[in-house]
Amino acid sequence: MTQKAPVTVWILSIITFGIYGIFWLRAAKHEMNAKYNAGIPTTFLLIVPIANLFYMWKWAGGAEKANGGKYSQVISFLLFFVPFAFGIFLHQSAFNEAGARGGAARAA
Repeated sequence: MTQKAPVTVWILSIITFGIYGIFWLRAAKHEMNAKYNAGIPTTFLLIVPIANLFYMWKWAGGAEKANGGKYSQVISFLLFFVPFAFGIFLHQSAFNEAGARGGAARAA
């Protein structure tokens, strides 16, 4: 995953009222699909009621692969329901740590 400063991601998400967060989710989705074959569907599903929960669940599954198992799929999914910018901060930190370890070594 692309190394980014978690604080920068967090601040940009707050300043743009979450718009940067959506672009960050999309960019992370593309990386997870390319590197880990995560099978995450189109980000357009975020604006469709009920389908957005499916998208977030699939994204969380990809995040579990990408972060090397630091956060399970359930925890990654639940991080969508804490303040959004805080969840993004935690995910980016986990992606950076997994990258520093040489990728998602514990992921299947």
